[in-house]
Parts: sequence; C-alpha cells; structure tokens
Amino acid sequence: MEFTSRQRHSMEYMRKFDIQQGLTIPVRLPFDRTGCVTWFAAADNRVTFDRPLVEHLQIAVQRFFDGIDRSRLWIATSPLSPRETECLHWAARGLSDKNIARLIDRSADTVTFHVRSSIRKLDAVNRTHAVALAVRASLIEPTDLEPSPVPNPRN
Repeated sequence: MEFTSRQRHSMEYMRKFDIQQGLTIPVRLPFDRTGCVTWFAAADNRVTFDRPLVEHLQIAVQRFFDGIDRSRLWIATSPLSPRETECLHWAARGLSDKNIARLIDRSADTVTFHVRSSIRKLDAVNRTHAVALAVRASLIEPTDLEPSPVPNPRN
C-alpha cells in the first residue's frame, strides 16, 4: 500500500506519541488538492476500523469538506456584482432574459450583458453551468429553485 505524505506524517505522529490506533482518510479538495482527516484511538480503547466503517467515514468526511468549500469558495470576495448575482438568481429559477428584465426594470440587453459577464467571471461554459457554480459557491441559494411565475407584461 502506498501512503500519501499526509498519511506518513500522521503515522510518524502516532509513533512519536505512542498512539496505537488511528485512521487517516484522504479528502479531495478544490483545485486538485488533497487533504486528510485522522482519527486517533487511545491505547486502552480498541476500535475496529472495518471496511464498512471506513467507507462511511470517507463519505462523511468528503461531504463535510464539500460543505465547507461550498461556503468558502467565494464567500469572502464574490467575483460577481450585485446585479450579476440578481440576474443569475432569476436565471436559476428558469426566467428568460426578457422576463428578468421586466422584474428588475432593465432592458433585456442589459440582463444578457450581466448574465454573460457572470458566465465569464465564473469561468463557466454556459448559463446553466454558471448557475450551478454560483449555487455551489453559495452565491445564490439553491432553495426553492422551482420556476418562478412569468411576470405579466401588462403590469
């Protein structure tokens, strides 16, 4: 079995402090980085790290770090302007540029400009990809992403 440098570091720590049991699980992080989480057990507390337990821990650890990364990705400095965020918010709910324009009292060309700018800033492939990235980065909320009613043009 080949160990990562972090796993080797954990094993050295265990040897140094005479820790008899432990488990180190590698974790995928954004931008092709790898981290790890290590559990140590006291010498008098025998814990069996069987395969199902390890698999459940791997899933839990990965979901935990995914959640942290999702909330941290752009939370400090959002790459989007408030108007771009607003346009993506409505785009996520299925509205066309024309309908978004009616809601925010701007022209459809202005909305198109903001959506395209969002796509570029998020390094997305298209509008749908930009929405997915914005949700993942907590720039827009994934809750109630059901289509919004289309605004009445006569109002």
